[in-house]
Amino acid sequence: MESGGLPYTARGDPASMSQQMVTLFAQRGWLNQDIRITYQDKRYRISCTPDLFYAYRINEDWGIGPGTPGWPVCIITRSYVFDESHVSEPTTARLTSQDWLNILSNGSFELV
Repeated sequence: MESGGLPYTARGDPASMSQQMVTLFAQRGWLNQDIRITYQDKRYRISCTPDLFYAYRINEDWGIGPGTPGWPVCIITRSYVFDESHVSEPTTARLTSQDWLNILSNGSFELV
């Protein structure tokens, strides 16, 4: 199923997932900020506003694809969720939107 060119994940309601991210970011004082993190030796830029969460993978090797200087790996709005769970690219970690919520909730990342 698609909306605006981006696939829904099979898990959960986009509005609920969006609200969970907004609540988490607000609790941490991160709402409306750009945050850089490292997770499993990969660097990401994450951000959340009341309308949008995104995680953007930072390309460590500018000489190879799939994107330079990086690419989106998770986008959550009230109406859709896009994540890497359906991507077959070998350079992805294939994290789902639920994985991102768990990673950020339990603090299994490092702030950069």
